[in-house]
Amino acid sequence: NSAGRVVIVGAYRSAPAGVSGPRREALPDLRRQPGVVRVGLRAFDRREIGDFVDAIGGRVGDPTLAAVADLLAAQTNGNAFLMGELWRHLVDAGYIVKGRSTWRAARPLDDVPSPEGVREVVEIRVARLPEPTRRVLEMAAVAGTAFPVPVVADALGADQRDVLGALDPAIRAG
Repeated sequence: NSAGRVVIVGAYRSAPAGVSGPRREALPDLRRQPGVVRVGLRAFDRREIGDFVDAIGGRVGDPTLAAVADLLAAQTNGNAFLMGELWRHLVDAGYIVKGRSTWRAARPLDDVPSPEGVREVVEIRVARLPEPTRRVLEMAAVAGTAFPVPVVADALGADQRDVLGALDPAIRAG
Protein backbone atom coordinates (compact mmCIF):
# COMPACT_ATOMS: atom_id res chain seq x y z
CA ASN A 1 0.00 0.00 0.00
CA SER A 2 1.69 3.18 -1.12
CA ALA A 3 0.23 6.43 0.08
CA GLY A 4 0.61 9.39 -2.22
CA ARG A 5 0.72 13.02 -1.33
CA VAL A 6 -1.59 15.57 -2.84
CA VAL A 7 -1.08 19.30 -2.96
CA ILE A 8 -3.99 21.54 -3.76
CA VAL A 9 -3.27 25.20 -4.40
CA GLY A 10 -6.02 27.78 -4.45
CA ALA A 11 -5.66 31.45 -5.12
CA TYR A 12 -7.98 34.37 -4.66
CA ARG A 13 -7.88 38.12 -4.29
CA SER A 14 -7.84 39.29 -0.71
CA ALA A 15 -10.26 42.10 -1.55
CA PRO A 16 -13.83 41.40 -0.39
CA ALA A 17 -15.02 40.92 -3.96
CA GLY A 18 -12.30 38.31 -4.55
CA VAL A 19 -14.04 35.51 -2.66
CA SER A 20 -17.74 34.80 -2.81
CA GLY A 21 -20.34 32.08 -2.51
CA PRO A 22 -19.15 28.56 -1.71
CA ARG A 23 -15.48 29.61 -1.55
CA ARG A 24 -16.21 32.20 1.14
CA GLU A 25 -18.11 29.56 3.14
CA ALA A 26 -15.35 26.94 2.74
CA LEU A 27 -12.40 29.12 3.81
CA PRO A 28 -12.97 29.02 7.60
CA ASP A 29 -13.30 25.22 7.49
CA LEU A 30 -10.19 24.84 5.35
CA ARG A 31 -8.11 27.01 7.67
CA ARG A 32 -8.89 24.66 10.58
CA GLN A 33 -7.70 21.55 8.71
CA PRO A 34 -4.28 20.11 9.54
CA GLY A 35 -1.68 20.79 6.87
CA VAL A 36 -3.48 23.77 5.38
CA VAL A 37 -1.16 26.70 4.98
CA ARG A 38 -2.31 30.16 4.01
CA VAL A 39 0.27 32.30 2.25
CA GLY A 40 -0.41 35.98 1.78
CA LEU A 41 1.19 37.57 -1.24
CA ARG A 42 2.09 41.20 -1.71
CA ALA A 43 2.96 43.26 -4.73
CA PHE A 44 6.51 43.15 -6.08
CA ASP A 45 8.65 46.17 -5.21
CA ARG A 46 10.85 47.84 -7.85
CA ARG A 47 13.88 45.67 -7.07
CA GLU A 48 11.79 42.49 -7.34
CA ILE A 49 10.32 43.67 -10.64
CA GLY A 50 13.91 44.07 -11.86
CA ASP A 51 14.66 40.53 -10.63
CA PHE A 52 11.59 39.28 -12.54
CA VAL A 53 12.85 40.90 -15.75
CA ASP A 54 16.39 39.63 -15.14
CA ALA A 55 15.10 36.08 -14.57
CA ILE A 56 13.10 36.13 -17.81
CA GLY A 57 15.54 38.29 -19.74
CA GLY A 58 18.69 36.36 -19.00
CA ARG A 59 20.61 38.81 -16.79
CA VAL A 60 22.34 40.59 -19.60
CA GLY A 61 22.43 44.04 -18.09
CA ASP A 62 20.89 45.44 -21.26
CA PRO A 63 19.71 48.99 -20.46
CA THR A 64 16.58 48.40 -22.54
CA LEU A 65 15.57 45.71 -20.05
CA ALA A 66 15.78 48.31 -17.28
CA ALA A 67 13.28 50.32 -19.33
CA VAL A 68 11.03 47.25 -19.51
CA ALA A 69 11.25 46.88 -15.72
CA ASP A 70 10.36 50.56 -15.35
CA LEU A 71 7.36 50.08 -17.62
CA LEU A 72 6.21 47.02 -15.66
CA ALA A 73 6.54 48.92 -12.40
CA ALA A 74 4.63 51.94 -13.70
CA GLN A 75 1.80 50.00 -15.32
CA THR A 76 1.30 47.14 -12.84
CA ASN A 77 2.26 48.50 -9.41
CA GLY A 78 3.97 45.15 -8.85
CA ASN A 79 0.87 42.98 -9.35
CA ALA A 80 2.23 39.59 -10.44
CA PHE A 81 -0.72 38.74 -12.70
CA LEU A 82 -0.52 42.09 -14.47
CA MET A 83 3.27 41.79 -14.84
CA GLY A 84 2.94 38.40 -16.52
CA GLU A 85 0.18 39.62 -18.84
CA LEU A 86 2.09 42.78 -19.76
CA TRP A 87 5.30 40.80 -20.42
CA ARG A 88 3.39 38.42 -22.73
CA HIS A 89 1.82 41.40 -24.47
CA LEU A 90 5.22 43.05 -24.98
CA VAL A 91 6.50 39.83 -26.57
CA ASP A 92 3.39 39.19 -28.69
CA ALA A 93 3.31 42.79 -29.97
CA GLY A 94 7.04 42.82 -30.76
CA TYR A 95 8.04 45.43 -28.18
CA ILE A 96 10.60 42.98 -26.82
CA VAL A 97 12.28 40.18 -28.75
CA LYS A 98 14.49 37.28 -27.87
CA GLY A 99 17.97 37.31 -29.32
CA ARG A 100 20.21 34.28 -29.29
CA SER A 101 20.10 33.96 -25.54
CA THR A 102 18.48 37.07 -24.09
CA TRP A 103 15.58 39.46 -24.48
CA ARG A 104 15.89 43.09 -25.57
CA ALA A 105 13.55 45.95 -26.33
CA ALA A 106 12.98 46.17 -30.08
CA ARG A 107 10.47 49.03 -30.23
CA PRO A 108 9.98 52.20 -28.20
CA LEU A 109 8.06 51.49 -25.02
CA ASP A 110 6.07 54.74 -25.14
CA ASP A 111 2.30 54.30 -25.17
CA VAL A 112 2.23 50.52 -24.78
CA PRO A 113 -1.48 49.61 -24.75
CA SER A 114 -2.95 47.44 -22.01
CA PRO A 115 -2.85 43.72 -22.84
CA GLU A 116 -6.13 42.09 -23.85
CA GLY A 117 -6.10 39.63 -20.91
CA VAL A 118 -5.86 42.46 -18.41
CA ARG A 119 -8.62 44.40 -20.14
CA GLU A 120 -10.87 41.34 -20.01
CA VAL A 121 -10.28 40.79 -16.30
CA VAL A 122 -10.86 44.46 -15.52
CA GLU A 123 -14.01 44.58 -17.67
CA ILE A 124 -15.49 41.60 -15.81
CA ARG A 125 -14.72 43.10 -12.40
CA VAL A 126 -16.01 46.55 -13.35
CA ALA A 127 -19.20 45.04 -14.80
CA ARG A 128 -20.05 43.73 -11.31
CA LEU A 129 -20.02 47.25 -9.86
CA PRO A 130 -23.11 49.46 -9.59
CA GLU A 131 -23.87 51.64 -12.63
CA PRO A 132 -23.00 54.97 -10.91
CA THR A 133 -19.62 53.53 -9.91
CA ARG A 134 -18.93 52.35 -13.46
CA ARG A 135 -19.84 55.79 -14.84
CA VAL A 136 -17.43 57.51 -12.42
CA LEU A 137 -14.64 55.01 -13.18
CA GLU A 138 -15.07 55.48 -16.93
CA MET A 139 -14.77 59.24 -16.58
CA ALA A 140 -11.86 58.94 -14.15
CA ALA A 141 -10.02 56.58 -16.52
CA VAL A 142 -9.76 59.40 -19.02
CA ALA A 143 -7.82 61.41 -16.42
CA GLY A 144 -5.29 58.60 -15.81
CA THR A 145 -4.30 56.40 -12.88
CA ALA A 146 -4.68 59.31 -10.46
CA PHE A 147 -7.35 61.94 -10.82
CA PRO A 148 -8.69 64.95 -8.96
CA VAL A 149 -12.24 64.27 -7.75
CA PRO A 150 -13.39 67.84 -8.54
CA VAL A 151 -12.40 67.39 -12.20
CA VAL A 152 -14.32 64.12 -12.51
CA ALA A 153 -17.31 65.62 -10.67
CA ASP A 154 -17.33 68.62 -13.02
CA ALA A 155 -17.05 66.40 -16.09
CA LEU A 156 -20.02 64.35 -14.89
CA GLY A 157 -22.00 67.37 -13.73
CA ALA A 158 -22.15 65.72 -10.31
CA ASP A 159 -21.52 66.71 -6.72
CA GLN A 160 -18.08 65.73 -5.35
CA ARG A 161 -19.70 63.86 -2.44
CA ASP A 162 -21.71 61.78 -4.91
CA VAL A 163 -18.55 60.96 -6.87
CA LEU A 164 -16.74 59.92 -3.70
CA GLY A 165 -19.73 57.81 -2.66
CA ALA A 166 -19.84 56.15 -6.07
CA LEU A 167 -16.16 55.22 -5.72
CA ASP A 168 -16.70 53.34 -2.44
CA PRO A 169 -17.81 50.05 -4.08
CA ALA A 170 -14.75 50.13 -6.36
CA ILE A 171 -12.44 50.75 -3.43
CA ARG A 172 -14.03 47.91 -1.43
CA ALA A 173 -13.64 45.59 -4.45
CA GLY A 174 -9.96 46.49 -4.72
